[in-house]
Amino acid sequence: MTASERDLSMVNWDGRICGAGGANLWVNLRSAPRRLDRGGIQWEGIVANVTRSKRTETELRESRQQLAELSTHLESAKEEERERIARDIHDELGGTLVAIKIEVSLLGAKLSGDPLLVRKRVRAIEGLIDEAINTAGHVARELRPGILKDFGLAAAIECQAEDFFQRTGTTCDVSKVSHEAEPDERTALALFRIFQETLTNIAKHARASRVEIRLAGEGDDLLLEIADDGCGISDEDMAKPKSFGLRGIRERMLGLGGSLEIRPNSPAGARIVLRAPFGPCLAPQQYAAAETANTR
Repeated sequence: MTASERDLSMVNWDGRICGAGGANLWVNLRSAPRRLDRGGIQWEGIVANVTRSKRTETELRESRQQLAELSTHLESAKEEERERIARDIHDELGGTLVAIKIEVSLLGAKLSGDPLLVRKRVRAIEGLIDEAINTAGHVARELRPGILKDFGLAAAIECQAEDFFQRTGTTCDVSKVSHEAEPDERTALALFRIFQETLTNIAKHARASRVEIRLAGEGDDLLLEIADDGCGISDEDMAKPKSFGLRGIRERMLGLGGSLEIRPNSPAGARIVLRAPFGPCLAPQQYAAAETANTR
């Protein structure tokens, strides 16, 4: 006896049947049982051909999957371009600036007598070159932080937090960043980019004086929390048509199979909670092998 017979409950069933000519059709069956006077049960209902809607649903699902794959591909291409630009800045521009500084220092040392004005100009040029070297290094780290690949996500977060403090004066507490929580390279890169974006948003909008960062493994998830003591994030902020930063973070987390949650922080500010599947981290030799396989 089926549950419908026993409880006289409605039947709502989707399935495939073989139609005329052997064609497979999707149908939706809706039927309600009715007990007869003689004790039997009779079902009364309707069968609808839903093949077209099922095909549309399948096409929409496949389209979303293709868009997700395209988004992942574009992010990968963007990171490769960032890495190339960062390498060019570091190797070529940075090296040229260092060579110029050495030449200027040698020139200043060879000046005869005591041409005070010329030596002052030389020192000013050296100072400008130092600033250019620091800027080139900072831009290269922003584009493609080598520390992320060499030392992992935790070290990259600590380095970025220190850069953020030096640039904005906002204190960053990284005491809860665990170096044991090291995900695969794709997850690490995505979380690091989200961390950069979050710090940028804090600097622009939060008016915060302190940021606390937590990185830890929780079961099968990797957890990254960024909390500030600023003005917080309201529902109106989330609903703004041009709130691309938060939308981009949410989409990136969905691409990882993870989630984004925004909560109020106590006593003030906002707490951003990121969860991503905690995939295993490749050893350096495994990563090199994977990179070689991907370029074939």
